[in-house]
Amino acid sequence: MAQMKPNTRRSSPALATWVVLASVATTATPALAQPVVSGLDAPPTASCRPDGTPDQVNACAYAGYQRAQKQLDERLPAWLRQQPAQRRGALQAEQQAWANKRDAECRELALDAAGPQAAAGEYHGCRKQRTLERLASLR
Repeated sequence: MAQMKPNTRRSSPALATWVVLASVATTATPALAQPVVSGLDAPPTASCRPDGTPDQVNACAYAGYQRAQKQLDERLPAWLRQQPAQRRGALQAEQQAWANKRDAECRELALDAAGPQAAAGEYHGCRKQRTLERLASLR
């Protein structure tokens, strides 16, 4: 078996610059870094029916996420008012970062689902669960 030699090359400044720019580009614009799963954010066209067609079940998952998000949206302003005034801006930015991370992680989970209908249900279910967890952490 051949032995591997350790990499003794040094990074070039151009390579280092490219790595930094690439990380900034994917950090500053998360939509570029996220895989596309068509239609996940679109409201469902079917009515909610838990024992219905896949589209109807997905409509229930979407409705559940919407209820959880509404509760969080209602709770957040009161929670922020309880925080020191000098921290509120940073806390709002943290909340936005959390929401972006939640959506990206749930989108990633949805990619593992079997088919687009399963992906939508997985995505909305994940966002509902994580939103309820976030809401509980603000109490």
